[in-house]
Parts: sequence; structure tokens; C-alpha cells
Amino acid sequence: MENVRVEVCTDKAVYVPGQSITGSVFIVTSKAIPVDSVRARLYGDISVQFTNKDFYSFANRRVFVNEEKELWHYSTLQEMLDMTSVDMNANHRKTGFLTGRSQFRFAFQLPYELATSFSCSGSPVQVKYLISASLKGLKALGPSEVFDQYY
Repeated sequence: MENVRVEVCTDKAVYVPGQSITGSVFIVTSKAIPVDSVRARLYGDISVQFTNKDFYSFANRRVFVNEEKELWHYSTLQEMLDMTSVDMNANHRKTGFLTGRSQFRFAFQLPYELATSFSCSGSPVQVKYLISASLKGLKALGPSEVFDQYY
């Protein structure tokens, strides 16, 4: 979408198993956009794919980590004050608007037994991790739009 730029940035370039990955999702818009929520997801897997001498193809995938967190969701003032059942004139809108530059912090705890990232052309094995951000409620993009950052 031309009116939205999303960046996923970590505080450090390298993390080791057991550490906490911290960073930010930056959303920059040139005009107000309707958004229900902002979520971040940490995903990592190993994939193996090769063909043996008899031309039989083997493929397998194992997920190491798959964790998602909600970084922000739209709330009315009545919801924040827990007064929605009391205030009959409450704003029941479910979508908020983001404009300008917004920052949302995230933190994911890495498991201790994780494998190191690995990718080499010609190798049948790849170990990749990614942090993705999703914006729910962007009507022009569909129910959810995902922005990825690989590590």
C-alpha cells in the first residue's frame, strides 16, 4: 500500500539462544489509516530438501519457534476505564486510526535449544528466523497485512 511503510527493527543484530529479542515495529503513514490491531510474530524453522541419485526427492520441515504477540489494539476510553456496561452512550467503534509515525515495542524470549541461522546456496539445509508484523483491519489490504524481516 502506497500510504503505509512498516519497518521491523531489532535492538541488536545478533542474538543467541536464551536471550530476549527486543525491538520495534515502526509504522509510517502519509494519511490516517484504519487499524484494529498491530501484532508481531517470531517464527523459525529448519527445512531440508534434496534429491538422491535415483531422483527421489526428499523434503522435511521442523518448526523451532512460532510465537505471536499483540503490540497494540484499539480501545475506547470507556473500555480503558472498564465503563462500557455503565455508559449507554459509549463509543462502540472497533477500529482506530494511525497517522504519522508510530512505534510499537516487542520482546520475544528465545528458547535455549535453538539452532543457529544457516543459509548457503547449494546446501540442502536452511535454518531461518523471521519477525513479522501484521496490521489487522486495513480495509484496502484485506483482513490482515503482513510485513516480514528475516534474520
